[in-house]
Amino acid sequence: LMMPDNSIYNGYYNTKWLKEGYGVLYSKEGCKYEGYFLNDLKHGPGHFLHINGYYYDGYSQFGKSNGFGRYINLDGTIYVGNWKDDKQHGLGEEIFSNGSRYDGNYENGKINYKQKV
Repeated sequence: LMMPDNSIYNGYYNTKWLKEGYGVLYSKEGCKYEGYFLNDLKHGPGHFLHINGYYYDGYSQFGKSNGFGRYINLDGTIYVGNWKDDKQHGLGEEIFSNGSRYDGNYENGKINYKQKV
């Protein structure tokens, strides 16, 4: 179904015609999200492939990455760990494209060297 914003959605709706339950959404820019929705927002497990090439596989809550997830950047950097409001937050492991790695705490998207694991 073509949406008013020119995105394409195939999935379930609630009684207010908001995306709810399982569905696949293609944005007008060419991004793809496959997973669960609640009141039109990504909510629950899902997979997101951005047109720029990065990939997120994990949990979302009210439209943002929250909980456990895996992120792969276009340069090959991989992060596996916890997220809060679309940022790495809590315990996680990051393997950088040059082969180095960090395993520990993150705070608001940045490595938190001060906090011991």
